[in-house]
Amino acid sequence: MAKLYRYLSVVLLSCSAMSSELAAHYSKQHGRDTTKLRFISMLFRHGDRTLDLVHGETYPNDPYKDLENYPTGDGQLTNAGKKRSYELGKILRRRYNDFLGDYYYQPNIYARSTGFARAKMTLQLIMAGLYPPKLVQRWMPNLSWQPVDFEFLPANGDGLLGSLVCPTYQEKLTEIRKTPEVIEQAAQFDDVKERLIKYTGFNITNVLHFFTIYHTLYTQHYLNLSLPEWTQNFFPNGSLLDATIFVYNLLSYNEELTKLNGGKFRNQQHTNFTKLYLFCLIASISVLLYKIIQDMNGVINGTLAERKLDLFAAHDINVIALLQALGIYDNTFPHFSSGIIIELHEKNKKYFVRVLHHLGIPAEMKEVKIPGCDVLCPYEQFVKLRSSVTAEGQIDKLCPLESNNNIILDVNYLL
Repeated sequence: MAKLYRYLSVVLLSCSAMSSELAAHYSKQHGRDTTKLRFISMLFRHGDRTLDLVHGETYPNDPYKDLENYPTGDGQLTNAGKKRSYELGKILRRRYNDFLGDYYYQPNIYARSTGFARAKMTLQLIMAGLYPPKLVQRWMPNLSWQPVDFEFLPANGDGLLGSLVCPTYQEKLTEIRKTPEVIEQAAQFDDVKERLIKYTGFNITNVLHFFTIYHTLYTQHYLNLSLPEWTQNFFPNGSLLDATIFVYNLLSYNEELTKLNGGKFRNQQHTNFTKLYLFCLIASISVLLYKIIQDMNGVINGTLAERKLDLFAAHDINVIALLQALGIYDNTFPHFSSGIIIELHEKNKKYFVRVLHHLGIPAEMKEVKIPGCDVLCPYEQFVKLRSSVTAEGQIDKLCPLESNNNIILDVNYLL
């Protein structure tokens, strides 16, 4: 019996040592043994939505191009999108519960959305999952919800998340599209173009049209609509997705475009697809990145001593543009509710940045490394590495707007 006790003691001690070693390794890997979380910035795409027919998101042979297929309206959040957004809030609550505390305290949070209904609703649902009322804040016994404060501006006046026409961006993007390198890259999609013209009835004249077709199929897929048989050769993977990713990369082809990007081209002909108007917009990702950095500065120097969280609800192009500005875009499609989390950590009075990519579908988080830095990137190094694509809050200098009737503000549509 004594030998048995000694044997069990050795086994238990060995297991304890192994457990401690694994825990220490995990903490070291995630920087949680010696760092203190001080601040979080989050940018997410809205949840699942309906097709935006009124702004041309369809194709001539689309079997679901009639509004009757979308009884809740154009571009509106669906029940699946509401649930996905709410579940995202719950995921964030579990992940950051200790840091955020139990109660919704308005000075702790800066929440902002674009002016589109689907983004505003997504933001409210994320906050509902993130801040369910505790007893002291519960104002109705059977309702686990409380009102929260958030901001938004109309798209044509939003220099942070919105879409302003940018002639400078238009000029630079047009130059890039005419380079031999880009022309050669676009030529790889000539075959798929001819096949899609046949199936869709869409007069595809350049790769930008692929973008509209893919988003149409993607949205209908998550509406549980049965897609035409021909789409099996193009969706969800294959050459059409490749062309869509090519467009995303084209919009931020170099540092100059990355600094200006964040916006969207949009087809302005609702029934005649013979012409595509390329709107070169700016959703001000460089300005958003500047705000995130400035708010981190405020937390560090004490001017934003109570701030714990910046939360932004926007669109696919905002998410892609921020990934590109951070140098971490991995050529994947930005699913509904996908986004980026930027954490500020403190260790021995020094500060570090850690970046996470939320995939949306599936609802998974993954750590990503900023090029030239570790997972826990020293704050000063992070700021320096991203300085070339960060604008100091002055859109008018980055993108001077001409005061004439040819400048159009695309206030109607973002994917």
